[in-house]
Amino acid sequence: EGMSYWNYGFGHFLELGISVRRATGGKVDYFAHPRAVKAMRYAFAYRLDNDISPRFADGSGNPDGDLVKIGLEVWPELKAEADSTLPLRSEFPDGQVWLMRLPAGEGTGFAFGCKGGHNAEHHNHNDVGSYNVLVDGELVAGDVGGEVYTARTFSDRRYESKVINSYGHPVPRVGGRLQGTGRPYAARVVKTDFTD
Repeated sequence: EGMSYWNYGFGHFLELGISVRRATGGKVDYFAHPRAVKAMRYAFAYRLDNDISPRFADGSGNPDGDLVKIGLEVWPELKAEADSTLPLRSEFPDGQVWLMRLPAGEGTGFAFGCKGGHNAEHHNHNDVGSYNVLVDGELVAGDVGGEVYTARTFSDRRYESKVINSYGHPVPRVGGRLQGTGRPYAARVVKTDFTD
């Protein structure tokens, strides 16, 4: 659900894992699970630029530097990966998110992120087909991200919000209509063919 949720959820997981590791003298180590290191790597790859992550649905924000430091204490072997230049692209096929970058050294720093998905995701927004465009470190076009939560946000009136329904997202209208809610409203990846 984006970097703000990584900061919150994975941040608590880091704290829990360190506490359990200390309390058990290392006999129980949640960090040994392969999914844990994969979740840590998310903070390195889910960025359009070094300090800017894409905004899709409720997800916004950037990796919390303190959490990254804690994670690198757990997995010191990831330091080089954390410090390295972002690759030309990062792919998250399960969530249908692709991030592509052109480094500033090759002219204007440019990055593009796009999202497929479906309209029954956790904390869903009707945003299938949303995107973000970054030029020289500035988000210049694309999704606005989430809204401030209210009681309405998690009620049957959720999609009255112009930020949550597709009105507030840079997505196409088909026949002048906003996207519908639910699993049938989904992107289908037909082909991916990336070259440098």
